Amino acid sequence: TGTLPALAVDRAYAIYWAEAEDNAGATSASNQENYRVFDSPVQSLSEIQQSLLPGSGGDYPSPLAGLNLAMDLTVTVQSQPAISGLVSVQDDPNAGPWSGMILDMDGSSLTSGDQILIATATIREQFGVTQLTDVVLGEATSKVGDIIPPVDLMTADVTEDLAAESYEGAAGLLRRATSTPFR
Repeated sequence: TGTLPALAVDRAYAIYWAEAEDNAGATSASNQENYRVFDSPVQSLSEIQQSLLPGSGGDYPSPLAGLNLAMDLTVTVQSQPAISGLVSVQDDPNAGPWSGMILDMDGSSLTSGDQILIATATIREQFGVTQLTDVVLGEATSKVGDIIPPVDLMTADVTEDLAAESYEGAAGLLRRATSTPFR
């Protein structure tokens, strides 16, 4: 039995694991787990997306998966939900890493460029993709009209697991793409 210490710093990460030694001196360790402290609402998509530990299959699941959290997130709709059925949003005007997300919600009244305020949502990992579901919008929804320009990416930016994960859900433009034959 053990107790994890309380973290007094808002938004601090804790990574923990257990190690055991038997009477013959053999040891084993558990997988690493993590948690994050929030004393106030989530304020950026990177706080949800950014992960320190890899999952199975090369993904980096959100350490907040499964939680329904208060949020104060103003995001820009990047997709055309009425056409595609996909609600893709970003919150960083510079289109930086960890700034994109997929919303699992009816977006039929939304269009690209709309700014919406997310008040609460549940974080979910589905097929290695972080999503927000059970989304409750606040009152600060506006029809802005401009999307966040897509980030320019190189092939190398999306071939390494963590780098590719950091642009999950974001609008990107792949330039000078290269491919190799699959064997």
